[in-house]
Amino acid sequence: MKKIVRPVFLLTTVLLLHACAIEPYNHEDIRSVKVIPDWNLPSPFHPVPAVDTLNPVLTARDIIDVPDAQFVADPFLYFDGNTWHMFFEIFRSGIDRGVIGHATSLDGTRWTYDRIVLTATWHLSYPQIFSVKGNFYMIPEARRSGSVIIYKARNFPYGWEPVATFQLKGLLDPSVVYYHGLWWMFVSDSQFNLYLYYADDPLAGWTEHPMSPIRSGRALSRCGGRSFVWQGDIIRIAQESTETAYGVSVRAFRINHLSKTSYEEYEQKESPLLRGSGAGWNAGGMHHYDPWLADGRWLIAVDGWGEGVFAPWSIGIFTSQ
Repeated sequence: MKKIVRPVFLLTTVLLLHACAIEPYNHEDIRSVKVIPDWNLPSPFHPVPAVDTLNPVLTARDIIDVPDAQFVADPFLYFDGNTWHMFFEIFRSGIDRGVIGHATSLDGTRWTYDRIVLTATWHLSYPQIFSVKGNFYMIPEARRSGSVIIYKARNFPYGWEPVATFQLKGLLDPSVVYYHGLWWMFVSDSQFNLYLYYADDPLAGWTEHPMSPIRSGRALSRCGGRSFVWQGDIIRIAQESTETAYGVSVRAFRINHLSKTSYEEYEQKESPLLRGSGAGWNAGGMHHYDPWLADGRWLIAVDGWGEGVFAPWSIGIFTSQ
């Protein structure tokens, strides 16, 4: 078994102050509470465009607080019981990096852009959101910083501040899920290797799984949305690319054996879940799938790259049949 990878906090005055602020947080909350419910029915594996929804629901043209938004992508949902929240990447061509935006909806299908909520001196994307006993956390991709960084909201959905920083083997699209008393993180590197880590407390340190890297290859490794529990097993979402095209489809893998020493997964028979439609906003491909079950129905935030005014990436909303 490999040693725990200890957090290494960024060496700036501001981040050191934030790091010192970790202690007041109740680590027991984040150790023991299941973030995402064990969803069962209906199946999340038959995604179709949401009825009465005009996709795409968000494009670069909706970003009104900066003039250089080139595309939007990587949407993650959070439903607080009254309002749907969406966090996503906004790529700014003027600074050549992504920032994190926020939008809201009352019904999950018609969205209103709010504002940019997180920026850094490095590229940010893939902002997975989760909550534990009223505290909100975000793990965006921050590869160019050289670390995996966990942020906490002081005033959700705003006020995101770093509370833990880790140097892991993979830095691309870190995805976390709570399962059987442990936190699990999937994260890949630029050579298409998928690494697996686990933790009792995700703010304190991560242990690499002895079978890590657990997957390799353009079609299998890089995460493409929220990992979630369904019918007692973790479902891992992966984005598929080829030698000539990035983000062509989304695939789903079911983890049927998982412990601190073992790992086994197989691809769902419905996979791939999403692919390019051949026309319009998602003509060329799709590479993100973030499902959320509320009031007996799935809402799924997706993205796609298309033609004309919809190039290169926009965000849509699907449901599951």
